Amino acid sequence: MKFINPSEISGKIMTLLDESDKFVVLVSPYFKISKWYKLIKKMEQLKSRNIQLNVFVRAGDENINTFKDLNKIDIDFQVIPNLHCKLYLNEKYGIITSMNLLLNSEINSLEIGYITETEQELNELLNFCKRYLKFYIDEDQCTDIDDIIDSINYRLNKEDMYKSIKVWVDDWTLRINTGINNYEVYFSSDDQNDNFLSISGILSGKEFDTLRNKINHLKKKTDLDIEIVKGLDNHYNMILGTSLHSYISIIIHEIISKEADVFVQEIVGFVIAVDRFKIDT
Repeated sequence: MKFINPSEISGKIMTLLDESDKFVVLVSPYFKISKWYKLIKKMEQLKSRNIQLNVFVRAGDENINTFKDLNKIDIDFQVIPNLHCKLYLNEKYGIITSMNLLLNSEINSLEIGYITETEQELNELLNFCKRYLKFYIDEDQCTDIDDIIDSINYRLNKEDMYKSIKVWVDDWTLRINTGINNYEVYFSSDDQNDNFLSISGILSGKEFDTLRNKINHLKKKTDLDIEIVKGLDNHYNMILGTSLHSYISIIIHEIISKEADVFVQEIVGFVIAVDRFKIDT
């Protein structure tokens, strides 16, 4: 993140609108821009350029003036309970700041702000928007979960070690039964709210002991970080695979189309590697 000088924050937001090619997200609990003509013009230009504009404001009767202000200039918006953050982004970069979109803030307030510098920082903000604001980019169409299941089935059935494969979704988990092992596939989040693909499988006691000395060999056969967990109190020993990169997708039922191939590839690669290990052990 790069620091923005207080006097430059509103200008950076204007530039963000100008430089958008696909979408703009404006997250400001409070709006008062009906006389902020420069900003209004920038927002109107988004419409004429067919840029997806997404405005999020704080819910509540006490925010009625914001609703009136945006309705006055014919801007659609969504209300979010307890919204307090201020965030402005497009498909290239984002700005985090203390500044609401209030003309008075532009003129009189001392604000602070930072702008993203890397793709990872931008993805963190996009993940926040998807998780908490339920914002999705129009082009981020999701691949039908049945197509995901068919693709996993097809790729696994090409392996001669399988006779019967079952793949299905149960709640928020994708489950795979290969006849050799059972697997669970789901998304997990880290402290930065990045989403990672996680896959778990079962190990016998012998397999667990053998794998402790061969885990690096197995890692080379997958595109995932691999760890094993000793089962305690009658729980199974487990092998866990976690993606080395974060996903924009956040739930199994809604895999972003551009991530679908990698999603399937990482699952299939892990399952085949573990099952071959189990057969050879």
